[in-house]
Amino acid sequence: MRHGPALVHDSSLAQSTVREWIYVTDNCRAAETVRQDSETGEVHNIGSGDEQTKLKIARTVCAAVDASEDLVEFVEDSPGHDQCYALDTQRVRTLGWEPTVSFEEGLVKTVAYYRE
Repeated sequence: MRHGPALVHDSSLAQSTVREWIYVTDNCRAAETVRQDSETGEVHNIGSGDEQTKLKIARTVCAAVDASEDLVEFVEDSPGHDQCYALDTQRVRTLGWEPTVSFEEGLVKTVAYYRE
């Protein structure tokens, strides 16, 4: 963020296009749960269910690094860009796994990690 803008694709869709985010330790715990507790060959989608708009993500990143939201810059979207990336995580949750780190908490931890 020190060297340029926070690029967000397509300003007309930035408040409606969502992405699902999961913190790395939650992802690793889910993968280990699947490895230990599922049948070989079963498919389990791993996701938090925590969907965020692209614009909220950009603004949250700016806040986490003490940068101005004025750094958010909209650029042309890619052709065929999906509006939503979300998963059906019911199968992994039946194994007893649940995410424990919220988007905001995970982002703060990620920024702290990279600052170290």
